[in-house]
Amino acid sequence: MLLLLSSLSLQAMALQERAFLAGRQRQRGWDDQLMSAAQGFTGQLQRHHRCLLGVPAEQWAAAQSEPSACGSDGAATLPIPAAGVRLVAYCPELSEPPRAALVLELTEVAQSQRAAYQLALAAGETALAPLRVAGLQERGRLRGVTLPAPCPQEAP
Repeated sequence: MLLLLSSLSLQAMALQERAFLAGRQRQRGWDDQLMSAAQGFTGQLQRHHRCLLGVPAEQWAAAQSEPSACGSDGAATLPIPAAGVRLVAYCPELSEPPRAALVLELTEVAQSQRAAYQLALAAGETALAPLRVAGLQERGRLRGVTLPAPCPQEAP
């Protein structure tokens, strides 16, 4: 009887460990997917939408429709993250040094999986050139509904 109980206890511990490891592996996969999406999204901004780097995401449509702001006819599409990923927030801080907060969310998972990133921004090559991306750093996962503060509104 004692041998049977010991065997069942060991088997239960092994199953718990396996479930724990599977959960960690799933979380690592989500983290990798979010980081990959952040890198791709940042690359899109850098290559095709540099004029938007200093503008909060809520204002991108208006900023891109102004030909003088983006140096185009405004017909280009807005940047979008990878499939299965949603842009939650993009908020530039034009302090010194300039940077931006980026929050992405996986849309194809049962639990909310969000991650925050910080983009290091730098001045363009000339005084009139738009900002450029100098780096991308993961700030961590956001569990539940916790979001960074909304972008500060400029005073009128």
